[in-house]
Amino acid sequence: MENVFLSTNNLTKQYKSTIANKDITIELPKGEIIGFVGENGSGKTTLLRMLTGLTRPTSGKFTYAQGDVRIGAIVENPAFFRNLTAKDNVIYQAKLCGCDEKTALSILDTVGLSDVGNKKVKNFSLGMKQRLGIAIALLNTPDFLILDEPTNGLDPQGIVDLRVFLDRIVKERGITLLISSHILSELSQLATYYVFISHGRIIQTITSKDLHAGLGSTIKVKTSSPNAAEVFSKLTVDGVIKGYAQNDTEFVLRDPADCNRVIQALASLDVSSLLTEEETLETYYLHLKGGRV
Repeated sequence: MENVFLSTNNLTKQYKSTIANKDITIELPKGEIIGFVGENGSGKTTLLRMLTGLTRPTSGKFTYAQGDVRIGAIVENPAFFRNLTAKDNVIYQAKLCGCDEKTALSILDTVGLSDVGNKKVKNFSLGMKQRLGIAIALLNTPDFLILDEPTNGLDPQGIVDLRVFLDRIVKERGITLLISSHILSELSQLATYYVFISHGRIIQTITSKDLHAGLGSTIKVKTSSPNAAEVFSKLTVDGVIKGYAQNDTEFVLRDPADCNRVIQALASLDVSSLLTEEETLETYYLHLKGGRV
């Protein structure tokens, strides 16, 4: 890969008998917005904690191509002084990282909190705390910004505003942004590169351009028929569909090549609902996992 920003080599983290990450070997590009996608318990947060230095790998290593890198991060819940105002929190953190007060307060304005700067953090909503966390993460003018579920607690307009803001600062400052989110519809509008993880292992890295070029269509089927999985497995083997994912009684059939064969197969099942739609980042990931959600 050209323009490599970060490389990991067999990065592994084990807690007693539990392996959270196993042999993570990837290269991340510089100056891109990297969407980090995985289910709960997939090892996303553990990997983010290793990259930020919050926890040490059991084995393996990671290196930054440019040597010393300034990192800003929100991993899990941001920590604040609850009895201080947003302004005082930002000023205090600014002193720790050598940022001047004027710049700190301008960052507070950038994330849309200047009008509540004198309000105590204990009275903040979850969404406001997320914004304050991002402000603090930006204080040291990071080269690498890591955000773990930054849209938690934000209303729809707040999510859109955050997306626009993050896209702007990456372009203006040349930041490399690694963002983990379960709101895949939003992530698909922001990310230019993707890392997919499942059960502690990286299962694919791909550019946004290549991913979207490969998206097809899906058929969502709800059926309680006990032999449904067997029927859809045969359709996959026969090349009628590219694959399927299952979540309880819902099946997502990927990129049907022969709709007549699919309809014939569905006729043998007790189908309660049927929906055809264009494939999304979510259905792509479910297919990539190759199993139950």
